[in-house]
Amino acid sequence: TELGSLENLEATFNLSSNVLTGTVPMELGNMSNIEKLHMSNNKLVDSMLHLGNSASFTYLNLSQNELISFPFSHSWKNLEVLDLTENKINQEISVNLDGLSSMKDLFLSYNYFSGTIPNKIHLLVRLEKLHLDHNSLYGTIPDDVL
Repeated sequence: TELGSLENLEATFNLSSNVLTGTVPMELGNMSNIEKLHMSNNKLVDSMLHLGNSASFTYLNLSQNELISFPFSHSWKNLEVLDLTENKINQEISVNLDGLSSMKDLFLSYNYFSGTIPNKIHLLVRLEKLHLDHNSLYGTIPDDVL
């Protein structure tokens, strides 16, 4: 694709509410000027591993797609909002949470996240909103979440 040549693209990239399928092009994960990526309400299914290459994201919305997994990247030191609501993600939440040090809003509702709510959640010191409803979580709620 030619996305990599769009070096002067503004900080916000919105492709929401289309019928996009497959995965986000590799070049998009390497574009250092994109801070906000809106790709909700599509039919994306791949795991988006290459999005972990971009340290510039502050907002990432991939809600209402058909993702079956998602990489929580240590590179996302600036990410404040992550919305993965209404996908088909089937994995544990604890994967790389400690790398999301700027996270304020984490929306993971209506997926198939499994296991317990990780104790690492207390490392998200700026967290204001945490939505975990409608998943397959079990066990006790860590004291740090309350």
